[in-house]
Amino acid sequence: MLAQYPLISVSPVEIYNGLLPDGDYVFYFGVDTSPDGIIDEPLYYDYVQVHVTLDTTEHDNWVFLNPYMWNPTLAYGQADHSITSGQPWGGVSTGVPDQIWGIDVKAGRHGSSSVADWFRSHASVATCTMDCSTNWPSELNFAITGTITINGTGYPITIGQGSTFGENNWWIGGPGWTIHSGAYDNVVTPDGKYFFMPEEDDTNNFWLKTSY
Repeated sequence: MLAQYPLISVSPVEIYNGLLPDGDYVFYFGVDTSPDGIIDEPLYYDYVQVHVTLDTTEHDNWVFLNPYMWNPTLAYGQADHSITSGQPWGGVSTGVPDQIWGIDVKAGRHGSSSVADWFRSHASVATCTMDCSTNWPSELNFAITGTITINGTGYPITIGQGSTFGENNWWIGGPGWTIHSGAYDNVVTPDGKYFFMPEEDDTNNFWLKTSY
């Protein structure tokens, strides 16, 4: 007996999500017409060849700490950093591009779990821009620790860059920091005087507000 059926749509299925070392790869997709649990003939397949090269471009990576309806004096001093192996590192500076105070990290962009683990070891809590469906990042491109000085008072701070939905987003927190009692995505300085709130739909901006 011969049976013939029309083609059907196959929903996208993630088969791999991770980092591949530099090199050449071949990915196969096949259809075995004998549904017996064994890969055998007749078998129809196709393949694609992929060459993977690690991007080691150094970028200006700005994160902005934007005071909300007040004008404090801000400064930042770096203590340490972590970056994915093989990526360039050009240091950290501060500035006021577009009239907003920010921190510029000159570095490559390639995520790794080791940097995320380093970030977590230097913060008691954290929040992020764009997508904070988890309490901690699983991968980060790089992370920095240092002291953020607000109107003369210094606070230990940890900042990192990750990615979500094809965009580079940012994480912020620090040792001794806490979560805002009225908003789960806001983090509060150890003395409770200030808190940082991610700006909605923005990848690299946090509002800096006074005590709630």
